[in-house]
Amino acid sequence: MNTKIKIKIILLLLLIVSLHALFNNSIYAFPSQIDDGFNTNTVMYRSVYFGIDSLTSLSKLKEQISSENSSTIIRNELSNLNPIRKTFNDVTSNHTFGLRTRESLFSKKNNRGIIPLKIEKSIDNFLEKMSDIPTPLAITYKAPDSVTIKASASEGGKIDPSDLVRVEVGSNQKFTIAPDEGYYIGAVYIDDIYVDSTTSYTFVNVIEDHTIHAAFAINQYTITSSAGANGTISPLGVVNVNYGANQQFTIIPNTGYHVDSVIVNGVKVDSTTSYTFNNVTSNHTIRAVFAINQFTITSSSGANGTIFPLGVVNVNYGANQQFTIIPNTGYHVDSVLVNGVKVDSTTSYTFNNVTSNHTIRAVFAINQFTITSSSGANGTITPLGPIPVSFGD
Repeated sequence: MNTKIKIKIILLLLLIVSLHALFNNSIYAFPSQIDDGFNTNTVMYRSVYFGIDSLTSLSKLKEQISSENSSTIIRNELSNLNPIRKTFNDVTSNHTFGLRTRESLFSKKNNRGIIPLKIEKSIDNFLEKMSDIPTPLAITYKAPDSVTIKASASEGGKIDPSDLVRVEVGSNQKFTIAPDEGYYIGAVYIDDIYVDSTTSYTFVNVIEDHTIHAAFAINQYTITSSAGANGTISPLGVVNVNYGANQQFTIIPNTGYHVDSVIVNGVKVDSTTSYTFNNVTSNHTIRAVFAINQFTITSSSGANGTIFPLGVVNVNYGANQQFTIIPNTGYHVDSVLVNGVKVDSTTSYTFNNVTSNHTIRAVFAINQFTITSSSGANGTITPLGPIPVSFGD
């Protein structure tokens, strides 16, 4: 049998082996045209297994060649080949892979060298190139048909699709990111690396596993609170409030003061010592204005005199208020009643450090004089002696 027939038989056997591998999810590749240098293996899979096919297949090749009168060099080289396996893990760039032999199978110079291997990614490429291969040397690798992208999202939104998404190798995969109402996209992480926040992200030409995580944050709004003099509001200043939350403000006047007005978003509301913003969905302002407490001192007087000031007098908290009591001519202050209690009669009275309401009343009486009459001997005077006489009588 001539050499050409032998080669055809070998190629037929290899075709059978390769088809067997195809049905076992393996793809066979063979050395392409031998050059003086290396042929580059272009492999872009995350984990690729290389190795001469099983001992059984290799043994069949050896038996077939040995049974024929093959050339000595081919028989010797193949009979000395043992199964060789090499694994490239996490492949992300080009690699070369070859088998070093005692003599080159294909070099006319018969020098020592590397048998470079071109990895074919489909059975079609294998069949197409088989006719150009002078002598076979099988290598297998299990290439994944697809990879996975793990998609996850924090509370406050969703990513679609989610969970483990299987993606065909070399294809694109788009993810849509949507925050819930009241939330926004805080960050997007691709393989744990921060990227700009966006409502979608597309993996292009996927060749390895990935992760994508969408982190959402709740919208926050500001409520700016302020207070006038003589009191405070708590919390005071710029307060951050989450979307949909409630925020209460407590209004505290200083001693002797009260809440005069509460102004919310520029509009006066009922005066109160607290105010709550419910279900916050926008920014707000609140301002508290205070006024001093006032008290009344009601003054009055009887006939024949007066008190000044007369009537209802408003007095600020902590202030003093003096009253002057003025009897009419011929009269005097008979009594001064403060809060219904008689005090020393005087022409003035001062309330000091007023912190409550009071009353004051002045009562007057006519001045009285004494006329004392007497007479000498031999006559009389009527009336005789001390006679009280009121003013003006």
